[in-house]
Amino acid sequence: MEELQSGTCNRDVNCPEGDDWCKQKYSVAIINAPMYYNNWGWCSGSLLNNTNNNYIPYFLTTFHCLDQDISNSILSQTEMDNVSDWSFRFGFFREGCNSGVVMPFFDYSGADFISAWNTTDFALLRLEVQPQSGEYNFSDVYYNGWDRNEDLPNSVTGLHHLNGDLMKISVSMESHGIVDNDTHWDVDWTSGTTEGGSSGSPLYNNYQRVIGQVHYGIYPPRSSDPCHPDKRTTYGMLSVSWEGGGTPETRLRDWLDPDNTGVETLDGIKMPLLKYGWQVLNGQNFTRYAYDVFKLGSNQSAPFVVNNGANLTLKAGREIVIRPCSKILNGSTFIATIDNISCSDLVYLSENEGTYGGNICNTFPPKASIDNREFDIPSLSTLIITPNPFNDKAKVTINLTNNEEVSLSLFDLLGNKIITLEDQSLLSQGTHDYTITSTNLNSGMYYIVFTTKNESITQKLILVK
Repeated sequence: MEELQSGTCNRDVNCPEGDDWCKQKYSVAIINAPMYYNNWGWCSGSLLNNTNNNYIPYFLTTFHCLDQDISNSILSQTEMDNVSDWSFRFGFFREGCNSGVVMPFFDYSGADFISAWNTTDFALLRLEVQPQSGEYNFSDVYYNGWDRNEDLPNSVTGLHHLNGDLMKISVSMESHGIVDNDTHWDVDWTSGTTEGGSSGSPLYNNYQRVIGQVHYGIYPPRSSDPCHPDKRTTYGMLSVSWEGGGTPETRLRDWLDPDNTGVETLDGIKMPLLKYGWQVLNGQNFTRYAYDVFKLGSNQSAPFVVNNGANLTLKAGREIVIRPCSKILNGSTFIATIDNISCSDLVYLSENEGTYGGNICNTFPPKASIDNREFDIPSLSTLIITPNPFNDKAKVTINLTNNEEVSLSLFDLLGNKIITLEDQSLLSQGTHDYTITSTNLNSGMYYIVFTTKNESITQKLILVK
């Protein structure tokens, strides 16, 4: 995917207009996909949070990006299945304001169709791979909050990829209307605009919550100039898409509020930042930030090490976790602080990725060390499902590294709990096996969710009868 040129009035997301949007820009992706009679093209979209705050990678885009036959308003099964071949590029923007190098980005392939409705032109997908903060130097992953009220916002902002270009930001400080039989927001831009490729991108209100996605642009008569001062854009309203066409396959409600809490607004959430296979060397000084949770990750072949003579400062908005095999050695300086993180704090994770060999941390239980004084840290438990997919019985195996109170449950795609295998029961360290039978289940995709006090694991389970 090459960088293309959008209208000259457009502004990069890292221009001053984007100073308050440093989290949200990590929710937005450019889509490269077959569209419009099998021609390849671009759309945009963004990750959305749900009321369980459990990082399910729901991705909001637009109906017409799926609809290859634009002569009708119905999605065929083939059109819905095509999203499994789509590519989603996150973090595709420049370091500076309309100048500078392109920052590290990351591509994720494939999605599952969840729901869509032509009236408001929305489509909700679920990415097949859950984006991870810190993965391949991709600094942050953010799940947008949303607002399903119909209150007119004081200002609105759009983040999007016009014509396949690097991420841009558009701002409107004007009053906004509701059009198309009260189903769409009508936006006049103060700065920037939208173009082809913006379709599906989020519209944020002044509380930085998503209230809709791009449907189409309105040009003045006899003008196709994307930067024309009278250019307007209409966004399908999330508040209308909430109930959509009245079924789970044509609305948002079942997915973004799976327990039917009835909340009308939800804040965004930041994916925990996991850093492993990294060492800070003698004489190096690094500061690292995470908006929510920073986990010093490590494993037996790639530990996290702060060496003698090195200085490391960590700051996170909510929690800092030191995981197994981390080593903070005598003679180093290590400072960890819990505090609010601002956009100006952002430091990209692009330096000094280490490659290590050998079984460096082979003690049980695993230990970390600060100033060469070792202490125990619980290692991660494991969850194994065999066979998967299954047609009769599936064996679920958990291996606990400590005596733990655990919750182990089976959920359907709507987030409904189907089976509880263990619920806050104290289990002893070691292996525990469970069997799931298909007798009372329909074919389809399910999710096994395993949680303890310190961790949570989610895995897909597919039933094919």
